[in-house]
Amino acid sequence: MAGRRRPAGGHHGLGGTDGIFTVGHCWEDQDFGSVCRGTYAAPAGERRAMVLHEPAEIHHEGVGRPVRIVQGGAYETSSGGAPSFGFVTAAVFAGGAMPAHWLLRSAARRELQDGSDYVLAWIAAELGAIVLAVLVALCTQVF
Repeated sequence: MAGRRRPAGGHHGLGGTDGIFTVGHCWEDQDFGSVCRGTYAAPAGERRAMVLHEPAEIHHEGVGRPVRIVQGGAYETSSGGAPSFGFVTAAVFAGGAMPAHWLLRSAARRELQDGSDYVLAWIAAELGAIVLAVLVALCTQVF
């Protein structure tokens, strides 16, 4: 991967696809990992030659793969980043919101409040984030 900078988030596939990539030829490249050349077909019917960067596996000729276009290259969609993204977002939100609420409530009353209820709410929110990440992981594997 030393020769080319990887676009941030381009291969996570959290959104829809941009079109279909039909594989022509795949190989392993020492600098770039797996690479495939083929034809990209946009939904509007436009077809053009393109490179599929970092495919999940070496595909056979003629296989059609849904792809996203990032910085002029095609990337297969992958839902592998969705559970991590959801968990980190929920954990950071819960980890920051509960202490902030406790401090703001203490400031509004001009005295330090007992934080035991907030600790329980924080633990419940963190457990909720874990459950949410597991559900997202299961849904991305099923659908």
